[in-house]
Amino acid sequence: MGNARSRFVMPNQLNQIPIGTRMWFATVGIIAGNAVLLLYLMGAAAYMRALLLRDHMGEPQLQFEQYWDLFLLCGVFTIAGWVVVGIPVAIVFPARLLAHRSWPVLGSLIGITLGPVALLLVFIAYLALEGGLRTASFDDTEWYWVFSIIVSTVSFLVYAALLCRRALTQVVSS
Repeated sequence: MGNARSRFVMPNQLNQIPIGTRMWFATVGIIAGNAVLLLYLMGAAAYMRALLLRDHMGEPQLQFEQYWDLFLLCGVFTIAGWVVVGIPVAIVFPARLLAHRSWPVLGSLIGITLGPVALLLVFIAYLALEGGLRTASFDDTEWYWVFSIIVSTVSFLVYAALLCRRALTQVVSS
């Protein structure tokens, strides 16, 4: 009976996880999100290189370099978004919401929402610093929104999984 009870995360165990540990989990989450983005971009580079080689066009040897540069650009924005949105969410988010069995669905919805919000805030901050807020255009940024959703969803799911795992180990050890 005690073993069956330990499968469920109790809300009070999630609230007892220190902020430093939650920050560490958020850091691991953003690293995982960026790793998934890197894998996606390198796969896209390999696919594009193969297409260019097949059609005897363009410069296939430059595809990995170009996609790596895109990853570095996205990495700057994801770290900025993590600082602006990810860290405050890790500190303020009531972890007891993750105590339900459906936490992966809730975590996915939160992750899907946080990415575009973070990207929008980073865009606004950047444009405000550059003085181009009035003439701003979001043309040709659709892939950045998709990338922000990928990174934030993976990041939040990893964060939530680590929180739940820590709470479960606290339940089992007590």
